Amino acid sequence: MNARDYLKRFRRYARLIEALDKSISDLDDLATSLGGMNCDADRVQTSPSQEGRMEKYICKKVDLRNKREVLMYGFERYANQVGVMLKKLPPRECELLYDRYIEGLSWIRIGQQMHISREWAMTGLHDKALEHLNEILIQNRVIDYYADYIEETKNEGE
Repeated sequence: MNARDYLKRFRRYARLIEALDKSISDLDDLATSLGGMNCDADRVQTSPSQEGRMEKYICKKVDLRNKREVLMYGFERYANQVGVMLKKLPPRECELLYDRYIEGLSWIRIGQQMHISREWAMTGLHDKALEHLNEILIQNRVIDYYADYIEETKNEGE
């Protein structure tokens, strides 16, 4: 795994969690629209005639919550690890990589914030920062224990 892939994986984690949150919210909305259902906390109230229809939605919601919990655990660990690795970089390189991969800022915005040209942000400083981060990742023998789970979850969503 190279530094670019290592940082892109952070954004992938965040997008997967956002997608799970949206799916859970959509299920709540669907259950509410079917009428007479309260989805607060861990309780679900339905009339007896709705129980059959609602069972699959409840199971799906529980499944999504469980996936989100596992993914959040991995995301929090990964975020801490990324933070530690980025702090080992010179401040300008750390700032650039953080803004680009963690905050998701555009090259134009990064250039403006750092008072450098977009081109220098995109090529010169970015390439230098990735090279330094690659060295740090190799020195620290960084392993992403949750990479398989991310790929598995991504493939399930397609």
